[in-house]
Amino acid sequence: MNKKKFIIVLTTMGVLSGLTTGVLAADSIRALLFPVTYKFNDQVKELGKEYITLNYEGHVYVPLRFVAENMGGAVAYEESTGTVYVKNKGTLDIKNITSTSDSVNLGNLILTKEEGNKTKVSGSLEMLYGSDDIDSVLKFFNEKNEEIGHVDIKGNFKEGLNNFEATGDGDFRSYSSVKYSVSRIGKMVLPRVPKP
Repeated sequence: MNKKKFIIVLTTMGVLSGLTTGVLAADSIRALLFPVTYKFNDQVKELGKEYITLNYEGHVYVPLRFVAENMGGAVAYEESTGTVYVKNKGTLDIKNITSTSDSVNLGNLILTKEEGNKTKVSGSLEMLYGSDDIDSVLKFFNEKNEEIGHVDIKGNFKEGLNNFEATGDGDFRSYSSVKYSVSRIGKMVLPRVPKP
């Protein structure tokens, strides 16, 4: 047996041994790693090392975030309530309101409570024309149209659908409306739309 095969055998034995050891715990299950190919709308997507697929008693268990995000949705987990949120509304209906550019849209917003009186906002961001760095802010308002919180959405986003997470101060999960403003795409500072 050559060195490569020997390392693979030892690695496999270690994984199987770890699975067997886990079965002895009272609150555990025995599942097998399950190699599969994922296709979304006839396009193969690589799973990546951060995710695994399991087979448990003849049922396939897939990584929810990987599946939801590849179908244009967003996923968030709120630790304090033990709740998993999944949102996929199809169209991203939050438009950039403070500039003449319509190249970035948002949607599928999920707001979860974080430690220290903070709110995490997860969602989908669509770059319509190319990939670039953006600076933007998403503001949240109550029923009286008073701002109750905001998050900065910054980073490099590719053309098409992206997912984002951003955290803001305060608890603004019970918002009534939002306003989204993109101030910069790449090196281009976007002009403001004059107020009526």
